Amino acid sequence: MIDFLKPSGCHCSRPLSQISGLANTPMNIQIAQVQQEILKSFSLPLSHDFYNLHLNNLIVSYLLYSSLCYVQSEGQNGLDSYYVTKQSTILDGLKPFIVSKDIAKLNKGYFDDRYKTTLSELTESKHKVIVLRADADGYHLGKGIFYSNSRNNAIYPAYALRGYKKTLLGVLKRRVIRISCLDSSGGDIKFVTTLNGDALCKWLGTSQLSQCQPIWRQVEGSYCEANLTLPNLNTSNEFVTVNLLHIKNVQILL
Repeated sequence: MIDFLKPSGCHCSRPLSQISGLANTPMNIQIAQVQQEILKSFSLPLSHDFYNLHLNNLIVSYLLYSSLCYVQSEGQNGLDSYYVTKQSTILDGLKPFIVSKDIAKLNKGYFDDRYKTTLSELTESKHKVIVLRADADGYHLGKGIFYSNSRNNAIYPAYALRGYKKTLLGVLKRRVIRISCLDSSGGDIKFVTTLNGDALCKWLGTSQLSQCQPIWRQVEGSYCEANLTLPNLNTSNEFVTVNLLHIKNVQILL
């Protein structure tokens, strides 16, 4: 997992600044420089060294223009998660999954003010975004502000988070592992889990692999992209919901 802004501390995470780009330039600086040139081509008046002063905001700007982003925010009311973007073509691709009333808003230009970037967004760390929240009906759209200087906010391209999840699920389907993570209140928990059919059958006390199907179906049943619901092999019929960004360590046991 690549941390684009603040360090997440999650298992196998790596800061963007520690990844080399072209000519051994750190990737965070290179992305900021590229986005600076892109915004200048849109007639935004940015000085040559603007990226030195507003590195993180240019990185966020790049993410919002290039991808659908997953945001996780931790506040007084607990954990909140949703998607954001500033890219109209991404919304065009998602139209089959967006609720009809918000399609009408899109077609009428209600969100057009979110597609452009202003200088104040970059200097004040307040990015105007289109917010997407998922439920059983599809994606609901709204206008929002992403505060990139807030310690409580994390942002990742959705494809990066899904790649991290896919890798972990691949391990779970083959192995039995011990996960160390934070629970919803910030406390440390450890539990042994798996999605391996043979190990699950043993836990369930059955020889019928079909009995594992409900477990496999519910793993990604949450509308929160980062949540996984996994069996706790230490306790009969107990499941634990973990947040990918709160996993601190993974130990392979079998």
